[in-house]
Amino acid sequence: MKLKKISRILLFPVPIYFLFLSIFSLMAIYFLSNSFCHKKNFRQHHHHTMNLDSSLPIKQIRLQDTGLTKPLLLVETQFSNPSLEAIESSLYQYINQLKVTGQLSSISVYLKELNTPYCIEINPTEFYDPASLTKVPLMLYVLSLDELRPGYLDKKILISKNSDYIYTPTISSKTLEEGKKYTYKELLYYMIAYSDNESFIQFVNNISMNDFIHFLSYFEIPMITDDGQRQNHQKNFIANINSLSRFFRVLYNSTFLNRANSQYALNLLTECEFKKGILQGLPANIKVAHKYGERFENGVAQFHEFGIVYYENSPYLLGVMTKGTNLEQLKDVIANVSKIVYEGMQVKNTMSSIK
Repeated sequence: MKLKKISRILLFPVPIYFLFLSIFSLMAIYFLSNSFCHKKNFRQHHHHTMNLDSSLPIKQIRLQDTGLTKPLLLVETQFSNPSLEAIESSLYQYINQLKVTGQLSSISVYLKELNTPYCIEINPTEFYDPASLTKVPLMLYVLSLDELRPGYLDKKILISKNSDYIYTPTISSKTLEEGKKYTYKELLYYMIAYSDNESFIQFVNNISMNDFIHFLSYFEIPMITDDGQRQNHQKNFIANINSLSRFFRVLYNSTFLNRANSQYALNLLTECEFKKGILQGLPANIKVAHKYGERFENGVAQFHEFGIVYYENSPYLLGVMTKGTNLEQLKDVIANVSKIVYEGMQVKNTMSSIK
């Protein structure tokens, strides 16, 4: 009897089928709705993690004139990172204070987390005289010649000085002895570790400047001739902060020189004797591959410094370029910027470890 009743219920017309159909529809809507929300949330989370912004350019810089290959030097990215916003805010606050006190007329800052696509650029379009920072690309060029001609660095030259082309530095350093022979390898050490201008001039007098200028064009470094402001009507390079950062980044990434020469160049940069500026804002135990440049002409002081700061597992490149009236004040500005960045990176890493 029970089976007959059940069969009658199942055979009951529309209302029972309608009930089952309604339940099935509601369940389908529920699962589909949850699935859509899950996918939507994943997309939103993924977008936030990558910090992608279609309005920000991604630019590739490749070597040219290399036959069938076009080796990749750099990928320029400008992805923002919320974890760097606190550092950027502190930098702007400090820079605004400097403007009020009149300690400088211009400053540009470049901060790049070297193992990520994230960076900060403040006043990136301002052009400066790189001064002794030009010794970094010259070092890369000389080392590239050694790769093409093994033993090139062992070549010796007799030093004959020409003081007409020497800019007198304010930072005391060792220099070459006139009448003595030095290898190109020794000249590189003097040029980078002591920022020796005589070594720089010896290289300039013994390489093809046209080839060097062509080399700079790979990195999009412009050159100007006499602009009416240079002493002795000398030719000189101008650059903004991003373009100069590229020489340090290709060394870190080993994308221009081979790995051995990239390592050699960075080791030379850690030997730089200048202890103010970036190093002054850091603990003494942190290794830094750095180079500075200074210029004082026509009442305008310029002081700049770039350095790869090997901070724990988060190495970063810091570049600061400044203009003002007092070189010593500008060195202190760079030291303070370095301290702000380092303390910000400490907080950032602490927060990351907590998460």
